[in-house]
Amino acid sequence: MQAAPYKKVRLLQVELLKALQSYRVLWTGLGAQLSRDVPFSAICWSTLERMRRRLLGLVGEEANAASVLGANFSAGFVAGSLAAAATCPLDVAKTRRQIEVYSQG
Repeated sequence: MQAAPYKKVRLLQVELLKALQSYRVLWTGLGAQLSRDVPFSAICWSTLERMRRRLLGLVGEEANAASVLGANFSAGFVAGSLAAAATCPLDVAKTRRQIEVYSQG
C-alpha cells in the first residue's frame, strides 16, 4: 500500500527535472549575448554623446528644432554604425551559439 505514493513522488520528480531542463535552454547563449551587447553599448553610448555634443556645437545657440533633430539623428546613426561594425563578429558568434541546440537536435 505504501509503495504507490512513492511512485507518484518519483514521477513528479522526473517531470520537475524535465521542466527545469526546458527552462535551462532559455539561457543558452547568454555569455555570447553579453559579450556582444556590453561592447556594443559601450561603443555606441560613448560615441553618441561625443558626436552629439560636437554636432550641436556646430549648429550653434540659435538652432531650430529641425537642426537639433538632424544633429541627434546623425549622431545616433554614426554611433550605431560604428558599434555595429565593431561588434559584427561577436554578433555572428552569438547567433551561432543560440541556434546550436536546434542544429544538433
